[in-house]
Amino acid sequence: MTAHRIGAMRHRITIERAIPTPDEGGGSTLAWERYCDAWAEIEAKSGSEIVASGGVKGRVSHTMRIRYRPGITSAMRVVLGERRFDIVGVRDPDGRTRGLYLDVEERLP
Repeated sequence: MTAHRIGAMRHRITIERAIPTPDEGGGSTLAWERYCDAWAEIEAKSGSEIVASGGVKGRVSHTMRIRYRPGITSAMRVVLGERRFDIVGVRDPDGRTRGLYLDVEERLP
């Protein structure tokens, strides 16, 4: 992602935040609500497979570049169509609030 061309931001994403919702058992579950929509440039970084819970699970990491939006944290996630990405890092590369880099991890079945 060296070139910062606006035309590279061609993916329409939704950023969601988790909202704890009480359940009947006195606990809570997480529900996701829309925080904002943005245009993003997406670059795949790496992929791996891990053995967990008796099966193999895949993970793919990406970097997404969007225009600056305040309040985005690593407690949020990104939705792109049917795909879900956990945000694992948020960077303002030059500190000038012009753009954000979201380091995300996609969970594969």
